[in-house]
Amino acid sequence: MTQDISRKHTSSGWHIALEKASKDNYLGDPVLVERMLRDFVGRIFFRYEQCVSGVITQEEAKSGDKADCQHLGEIFAGESSDYSSVGDWNGEGLVRYLRELIGEEHCPGPTNVEVITQVMALLALEVYGLINGLNNGEDEVETRELVEQKISDWKHALLGLPPPGEDE
Repeated sequence: MTQDISRKHTSSGWHIALEKASKDNYLGDPVLVERMLRDFVGRIFFRYEQCVSGVITQEEAKSGDKADCQHLGEIFAGESSDYSSVGDWNGEGLVRYLRELIGEEHCPGPTNVEVITQVMALLALEVYGLINGLNNGEDEVETRELVEQKISDWKHALLGLPPPGEDE
């Protein structure tokens, strides 16, 4: 006699994954992660403009960048109750992946939050490099394309995916 496995009460875990994926602020959602990165990069540009305009000091801009990096570190480490993490990925899994991807030396820190905060600071430095390029006459359209590429690359990294166009 064959058993009807569709009526079995045990679970493969899919219902848990589907439940998490349907929640707001699910960190496995590429659209959400991209929006978070766009907002982060936009705030860096905004603070830079405010600093250049004399609205805020350079120290205030640095403080804002540092707070942003810390906040994202907490979120992607799975330590924010406002976001639904991807199981064990957000935290230890992501930290292991980032250390493999960009190297141990760029991911210092004893805690997951500290490591991911440091990695977010690397993105901020890349953005400031692009701003510096604009100030030195780099083409605005090319810089915009580079910003888009950075956002895409970092989104893929935070989701644990290979960079776009790269074979797995």
